[in-house]
Amino acid sequence: MLDRVLCGSVDISAYYRIARELVGLLEALNAACPGSVFAYYYIHTQGYARYLKVICADLRQQIKSVDQYRRQFHNLRLVE
Repeated sequence: MLDRVLCGSVDISAYYRIARELVGLLEALNAACPGSVFAYYYIHTQGYARYLKVICADLRQQIKSVDQYRRQFHNLRLVE
């Protein structure tokens, strides 16, 4: 979803739906691990459609950093 927002053109009428989906995913991540970095994005994605692309870019970078950290330490596992 983040790549769809960042790499393609998104019609303004789709912003609300995409933001709502993103908030739902972040809410689930925050519920699974309260106080994680996803809590910040969960709070800041609600009601700020004009900042959606910026928030998505930052969130994507955070996810890449977590993945890179996880790959460096093989004893960590991705829990789904």
